[in-house]
Amino acid sequence: MKKLAVCILVVTAILGIVACSNTTEPSGETPEYSLENVTWFLESYGERGDLKTILDGTEITATFNSDEGRVTGSAGCNSYFGDYEIDGNKLFIPVVGSTEMYCIEPEGNMDQEVQYLKLLNSAESYEFSGSKLRIISGTQVLAFGSATGGLTPKASSIEISCDAFMESNQISLSYAPEIEVGDSVTVTLCSNPTTGFRWSESAEISDQTVLEQVEHTFVSPEAENMVGSAGKETWIFKGLEQGMSSISMEYSRPWEDGIKAEWTFNLTVFVQ
Repeated sequence: MKKLAVCILVVTAILGIVACSNTTEPSGETPEYSLENVTWFLESYGERGDLKTILDGTEITATFNSDEGRVTGSAGCNSYFGDYEIDGNKLFIPVVGSTEMYCIEPEGNMDQEVQYLKLLNSAESYEFSGSKLRIISGTQVLAFGSATGGLTPKASSIEISCDAFMESNQISLSYAPEIEVGDSVTVTLCSNPTTGFRWSESAEISDQTVLEQVEHTFVSPEAENMVGSAGKETWIFKGLEQGMSSISMEYSRPWEDGIKAEWTFNLTVFVQ
């Protein structure tokens, strides 16, 4: 199914400019997968051509954090950690440390953990087979899948200026961003708290099983000597599961007799 075009709306003091980023399904293009900043779940391991599925009731994960150059995760019983280096498709994890718990169940859990950590510690390279990650150590393989299919989460951003709200105090965008599960939508709206008005800190989300608010920040004017100038409020929303959800916010004076809904903003988001 073709996806809708995701548009980034930027309204300046003089013009309203709409810049669209086409996110229709690519035809014949190869998606870009990333080893880093994705949580990988081990599915099988062992000799190429004779892989063993991990034990029922166990979960083995690996997350390669690019900012820290560190891999962390669960080995099925214990948590583990270690530094890593990447050179092209070469992968080096010279030392792996872990906690020291002993798990009796399920049977074979500790043997599986020892084999996993040994293979991770002796990693030589990595490759992708479709959306699956394979970490290779000699003739042996660790085969992972991920909740996001190995695709780096994407972001769609929307920014609306004070001038836009001065022209229309109720803005409902006429397009709906379409994102994948795990992707985010960033909404930035003009805000000037020196007037006593402020946006809702938490947006109203029609279906919180589909979309969640993960961040809200206020950005003050860049020029410190511009007393009374407008700043910006930013919200980040993350797609949780497939579906449709709307976001609603009001710009009000919050005290009891204050002006309510001086400005309003509404946005519908589709999560695929």
